[in-house]
Amino acid sequence: DDESIINHHICVELAFSWEQHGKNHNDQKLKKESFRKAIKYYEMGIKYETKLQQHAKCECLHHMGAIYFNYMSDFKSALNCFLKMGDLEINHRDLESVIASCYDQL
Repeated sequence: DDESIINHHICVELAFSWEQHGKNHNDQKLKKESFRKAIKYYEMGIKYETKLQQHAKCECLHHMGAIYFNYMSDFKSALNCFLKMGDLEINHRDLESVIASCYDQL
């Protein structure tokens, strides 16, 4: 259950596993479900993982934004994730063109 996942500090690891599962799955329905679970666990990690530093939280946001952008075509959610990272992380990760693409799609 989610409480055990939070208590064992494995939200991000679980999210990454679901993300990889989605990337490697051929069935579109199962692929989308895997990505939804990845997003859920990345969000839980950001919200509840007390051991996550800010840089790690930005990494989660980057993964979430990439899932929304590349696999779900949800450009508004992708943009929100990327913008939450802040200017320094956006610049460091060279996300300006991806953010511009999100605006273009909206």
